[in-house]
Amino acid sequence: MLFDVQVTTRDSAEVISVIGDVDLATLPRMAAALDGATAEVVEVDLRSVDWFDPLCLGVLIAADLRVRRRGGALVVRADGQVADMLAESRVDTVLTVQV
Repeated sequence: MLFDVQVTTRDSAEVISVIGDVDLATLPRMAAALDGATAEVVEVDLRSVDWFDPLCLGVLIAADLRVRRRGGALVVRADGQVADMLAESRVDTVLTVQV
């Protein structure tokens, strides 16, 4: 199974790019990257995700809460099936999602 998490900096934002399938087996790596994010703006790029298990949504919501508590902002970039799932589950009303 293809999976990778890459953390880069663009301007003043920390960009966490997730590639492949996000499920209970790969979630800990994504969660670790989100936990380590310290920038004021954190972008989570899910555009290269093939499958996102809805059971893993809590990690995104928890990361958003942590970033907002320190005065920052978390932005989720998604398209295709992942964007559809975020909209159908109405998580896009809680998180800032850019399609």
